[in-house]
Amino acid sequence: MVDFIHRHFILVPVHPLVWCTAGLIAGVATYYIDAWWLLGFAVTVGICGIGLLLARRVSLHATVPILCIAGGLLLGWLRAGSQVWLYQRACTAVSGTGLRVVAVVTDRMPASHRFMRECLTLSQVRVQRQDEKSSCYVSGKIQLYAACLPDLRIGDTIRIDNVALKPPKQNGFGRYLMRNGIVGTAFVPRPAITIGYRPTWSFWRMIWEKRQQMLHQMQRQLSLQAFALYSSLFLGNRAVCRKELDRMTPAFQQWGIMHYLARSGLHLVIFAAVWTLLFRFIPIPLLYKQLLLVLLAVVYALFSWLSLSFVRALAVFMLYQLCGMLRVPFHFLYCLTLVCCVVVLFNPVQVLFLDFQLSFALTFALGWFGLLRRAERLA
Repeated sequence: MVDFIHRHFILVPVHPLVWCTAGLIAGVATYYIDAWWLLGFAVTVGICGIGLLLARRVSLHATVPILCIAGGLLLGWLRAGSQVWLYQRACTAVSGTGLRVVAVVTDRMPASHRFMRECLTLSQVRVQRQDEKSSCYVSGKIQLYAACLPDLRIGDTIRIDNVALKPPKQNGFGRYLMRNGIVGTAFVPRPAITIGYRPTWSFWRMIWEKRQQMLHQMQRQLSLQAFALYSSLFLGNRAVCRKELDRMTPAFQQWGIMHYLARSGLHLVIFAAVWTLLFRFIPIPLLYKQLLLVLLAVVYALFSWLSLSFVRALAVFMLYQLCGMLRVPFHFLYCLTLVCCVVVLFNPVQVLFLDFQLSFALTFALGWFGLLRRAERLA
């Protein structure tokens, strides 16, 4: 049997981190589909594998994949359960009417609502109820939709009186809010907002204002179609040009290039390739070129709107540059799996969304086929 496999298949070594990540994703999925029996089966298989390994009935090489999958499945189930428990606890803490909310403004953007014109995103939230003298800190963010807002800036600490917060519903949209860390939403046409503190200088306020200034300047200088493509492809902001993108969608669908309208890792690769080509004409050491590439990628990420696929590509790019600076061999599948594992541990509900599945699964498949071609040439 072993000779048959070696003759007809190309064997590619798989790192244990791949099995751990696969088990981690399976554990998160197990929690959300309520497949308790699979969790018990994984624990049983893991205990049996440890017992056989201690009894020296099987080798460590054969037991590692089983133990990694079983351990990852258990960890994924526990991590998903803890995220849901903490999120529901935070939602319960902010839900109610007549609340006094003290928070920090982290984002301000136009709202796609019939009556509410703007949306505020608030973090570092403290909520005080009418019948309580002390306030409680809430881990999460609040979104406030309003028709008219005072002169608020990013980084301002504000107080909102007599506000009613609605907790997210237990459905697909509720999971989307949990993914983004939104624990409560309020719709107030004219909220009673008092600015408690405005810092003299704020890094995130500077980034937000420069980003908005750049966006409005390009909107004035470019045509509607050019600005829509610039905002969507280069900056990753589709909200400001949604109507124009909807008009261009049929043409992209006809040619089968609809995915080009969404910024992904391909755009970051093109960005890095252009700068790498330009750096070839600059006579500086290679280490300085790598540091400049990392700095440019960070600046590009700060002045644009992030998505999961872009974050995945940026993290892999950073690991690639770090391996080059440390003169350590770079393995694409290992770094991609490491990034995937960190993303699932940090935010397990990402597993349920299509952008996570397509971003990591398709990229892993492309890397795997490239590894097979390389192993085939060496065989």
